[in-house]
Amino acid sequence: MKKLAGGTLILILVFSFSGAQSPREVPSVMSVQQMEAYLTGEPITEALPAETFGYPNPERVLELEPKLTLTAEQKGQLQNLIKFTRGQAALFGKKIVGEELLLDEFFRKDRTDYAELANRIESIGNWYWRRRFVYLDAYRKTRTVLSTEQLKKYHELRSLPPEGAGAE
Repeated sequence: MKKLAGGTLILILVFSFSGAQSPREVPSVMSVQQMEAYLTGEPITEALPAETFGYPNPERVLELEPKLTLTAEQKGQLQNLIKFTRGQAALFGKKIVGEELLLDEFFRKDRTDYAELANRIESIGNWYWRRRFVYLDAYRKTRTVLSTEQLKKYHELRSLPPEGAGAE
């Protein structure tokens, strides 16, 4: 037992001094990369309906800013929108990861309570829809920030192959 405790202490100290994050438990329904995306607010597939139907991605709009000739006000609105969206998505993502771990624990401990299971699933679903909403709403808002001409230009630029592609 002392050997195990000492090994654990060494592992914790190594992670502390190296500046690395300690290893985390990953919910059974997601990969490490998915978990990291949830924890950091990175989008996964939440915005696919908006992207599919041509709503502009606020981050792509800022990347294309010189070609779209955004005003300072538009840039500020988009920067604030991205910051808010990422913050909310990370908050909701942390809740999703935590709730998924609790669901894993439910089955690990061989629980059978119907109401507890239903509550766990409902809670997970609640956080998922909030995370998805914040992304879809950001695309909707981005569309309202752009003028008709900028939106048209955005679509033209997004349909072009990347610079250098196909060049011989």
